[in-house]
Amino acid sequence: MKQRKTIEELNDEARDRMNGITTELTTQGKFEKMLYSYGIFEKDAHEIMEFVKPKLASMNDYRMTWNRPASEYPESIYTVVFILMKPMVVEWAKEHIPQAWWIQAFED
Repeated sequence: MKQRKTIEELNDEARDRMNGITTELTTQGKFEKMLYSYGIFEKDAHEIMEFVKPKLASMNDYRMTWNRPASEYPESIYTVVFILMKPMVVEWAKEHIPQAWWIQAFED
């Protein structure tokens, strides 16, 4: 059974959010974590995200908020955007680490 948070813990979290301090994963952090799950190193996942973000932005008028808490988007958004990212991940990998063993996981 999940233990409930105390009033003090809830107050501390609220104060931290108001001050811009959060331990919650950001939107970009969540996508990077999704990339890690495929065996991509943290540094590479971060570089991939920096490569992918402008490409995703140019696809439509909607803008992701990359530094906001990941919980602000439903899981279905992450699934759809990750599918859109796959060819971009392959493009980045073939340019930077063409022998990466995980490339096949992103190719259709």
